Amino acid sequence: MRKEPDETPPSVAALFDLLSHRRRRFILLVVAGAPETGIQLRTISETLYAVEHDVTPTNAATRSVTEVQTNIKQSHLDSLRDTGCLTLDAADRLHPGPMLPRALAVIVVGMLGVQD
Repeated sequence: MRKEPDETPPSVAALFDLLSHRRRRFILLVVAGAPETGIQLRTISETLYAVEHDVTPTNAATRSVTEVQTNIKQSHLDSLRDTGCLTLDAADRLHPGPMLPRALAVIVVGMLGVQD
């Protein structure tokens, strides 16, 4: 059973911890790009697979995309939903949550601190 999102916003430290995984950052950046319509979980999975394996989404193997989608559902969605970063509707479309702008700010701050 999934818990309801907390009423208090997550701290910056909690967001840094949440966003330490690259797949979570990727998911939020893609969702931020479709604020009005949301984006299908399957589309995010195809795109993520394509980026990770340097192929086009149309060349992504169906079984491999399904494995990525399962990983996203099992390892990432609940955390992103529980913190209010995104919502998931009944049609498996991801939409921005009220904490998405704050999470995006944390991603940007984190990127600024990266040294080559």
